Amino acid sequence: MPKGGVDDGADGVGEAAVLDEMDDGFNTDGDAPKGSKKKKKSKKSKKSVDMASQTQKKPSRLATLFKTRVMLREKEGVDYAEEARTTLRELIIYIFFLVLTCLMSFGMITSTHFYYTNAIDNLFGVGFGAKAITFSDISTAEDAWDWLEGPLVDGLFPTHYYNGEKLPISPGDVLEESKLLGTPRLRQLRVDNQSCADLIPDAFKDTIGECYAKYTLGDEDTAEMVPAVDGTRSVMNATAGAWTHQTEEETGSSWVIGKYASTKYSGGGFVQMLPRNHTTAAAVVGNLKELRWIDQGTRAVFVDFTTYNANVNLFCVGRYELEFPPTGGVIASQRLLTLKLIRYVTKYDTFLMVCEVIFCLFILFYTIEEIMELKVLGWSVFKHPWDLLDWVILIAAYIGIAFNVFRLFFMKEKLQEAIDNPDTFANFDRIAYWQWSYNTMAAVLVFVIWIKTFKYLSFNYTMTLLSRTLTACALDLLGYFVMFFIVFLAYAQFGYLVFGPTTFGFHTFQHSIYSLLRIILGDFDFYALVEANRVVGPIFFISYVCVVFFILINVFLAIINDSYVEEKTKLEHSEYESEMGRYIGGLWRGFKQSFKRKILRRKAKVDPNGEKMGGDGERGGENGESGDDFDGDPENGGISPTHGGSGGGPPVSPRGKGFAGVAGAAITMKAVNRFSKHSSSMRRMSMEIASAQQGMNSEMNARMVQMEERIGSIAAKVEALLVAMGNIEIAQVREIRRTSKLLNIDESGAVEVDA
Repeated sequence: MPKGGVDDGADGVGEAAVLDEMDDGFNTDGDAPKGSKKKKKSKKSKKSVDMASQTQKKPSRLATLFKTRVMLREKEGVDYAEEARTTLRELIIYIFFLVLTCLMSFGMITSTHFYYTNAIDNLFGVGFGAKAITFSDISTAEDAWDWLEGPLVDGLFPTHYYNGEKLPISPGDVLEESKLLGTPRLRQLRVDNQSCADLIPDAFKDTIGECYAKYTLGDEDTAEMVPAVDGTRSVMNATAGAWTHQTEEETGSSWVIGKYASTKYSGGGFVQMLPRNHTTAAAVVGNLKELRWIDQGTRAVFVDFTTYNANVNLFCVGRYELEFPPTGGVIASQRLLTLKLIRYVTKYDTFLMVCEVIFCLFILFYTIEEIMELKVLGWSVFKHPWDLLDWVILIAAYIGIAFNVFRLFFMKEKLQEAIDNPDTFANFDRIAYWQWSYNTMAAVLVFVIWIKTFKYLSFNYTMTLLSRTLTACALDLLGYFVMFFIVFLAYAQFGYLVFGPTTFGFHTFQHSIYSLLRIILGDFDFYALVEANRVVGPIFFISYVCVVFFILINVFLAIINDSYVEEKTKLEHSEYESEMGRYIGGLWRGFKQSFKRKILRRKAKVDPNGEKMGGDGERGGENGESGDDFDGDPENGGISPTHGGSGGGPPVSPRGKGFAGVAGAAITMKAVNRFSKHSSSMRRMSMEIASAQQGMNSEMNARMVQMEERIGSIAAKVEALLVAMGNIEIAQVREIRRTSKLLNIDESGAVEVDA
């Protein structure tokens, strides 16, 4: 082909071949075109060869979908690129699973739960009585009765608006927004008056005839109570059942852990229902007070009720606890569980239902994946912590799914029972407990799912460095924690024994541990220790801060820092990291090159009408400028830039500006199309070759930098070795001189003696 010319006959085939090589020659790693080193083939034959090779080597889609990185590592000859692709696929799928789980968890709990709980708590926690105390300030039996007669009855059964206007008769309205389900219930637990008679010393047995021990299931009093009836006091019909004990099966309640010494209270007891009317309920509470329903044998009184707010579709299962410890006084506490027991009401609930269905499909997918891992690896799969975590997630997810199905059917039955029997206690205690347990389990599940993200990010340099740092310093940390807990528990025991009787933060050994942990974080009450003991308190505090905070904590940080520096040095040139980075970089470069090719193809397309380009060509001919007909048509007065022609002009390169030297020639639309395609294909080829060269140059520069760093480190070590050898030689010379001087002195002394 002549210089600067283009062969017309081979132009279309050449362009097609170039475009085919550019489209198919670049792999996903973004390397140089594969077709640049091969012979040009037709598009049809190349596609058939590629399809044949893919059908032979490519595994089934199902096997690829469930293939995991752990399964690949058990095979031989698996390169890092395939492992990186599998890891990336697992990470993308897991991100979708994580987002879906977060959406479901946010749908379970909202800020509305807090506001509803706070409203109910404030309703029964207002000041009352002559002392204007709140519920948490109750300290005597008299305060307990004042609260039962005041805030409890007034809050459950309001009678007037805030302006004094009388409310319409609508029993069960709470806070004007919620509905009381069933009737509230009072439940009392007692102990026998001889429950601790064996503990009374012999010197006091004549004066102390009764002894009421701490509540235990063995010391519970189930005998019928005797009301303090006299001529002016009698038992009402409404309170006749409050003096007879009922079992857990009869009450339908479960055991409760109290605040005082973590006492476990049974679900039975002496039960009294409060009618759904303010006047009757106040009369019932007053009658129980007159007949001394709470006496010396009482150990706990529970007030249970359930409300439902249709505005926000939330249930509040409330329990107010009044514990009467054997030490005297009253310990007040409450437990309010605000739960969404009725699901799928609003459009957002429907969206959550769809998310739950997709979540079940994800769980099924991961179940099949784990079964395939178990099939490939056998029981050794349980040796890996991440695989154990996968099974924990699956088991927790299946338990949650089963609970949701159970709740869906149980709630319909329970709610219908509460509506049909408004004068009985609506016992949502068990379902509330299981719902609370489910919420806690879901929180742990979401936490574990977040932590599992590190499994798919282990290819990252930072994540690898973190995991290896913790692994490298595990034994050192184990020894450190042994020393730390010895010192820490010594201080905890010391604080419990010295400050326990007078300071709340140390009144139990458990609270003593919490207080010492708070001191490490900077949250402490120094003056409480001083008030407890003016001499020992400051010494205890200062010594603890110096030993634990300034010494042990810094030793902990030093251990981790040393391991971090060591592992970072080892991973500076990690082969796995470079392979993973090369794979991801290749994907990115391939994407950019494909995007550039699409843009260049769009620019190469010409308007089918050809008005603009044709007009320009005609104007060029009229002005006497050059114009070439790439077909070499003599009718247009043009010349073939390849073969010359009758025009007599020399061959002109297509890259020349204006094609000067041939006057009066007009550029036709066909010539412009041919030139645009040819120039754009050549431009694409040059750009892609430049891009490939740039990638090779950058890689060579990176390798040169690494080589320079290594040579520099070797040179520094050689220089240090030479300096050390020079120092050794200097020391040897000095030693020889010193020895020679000593020998000279000895010889001179010997000569003097002989003389």
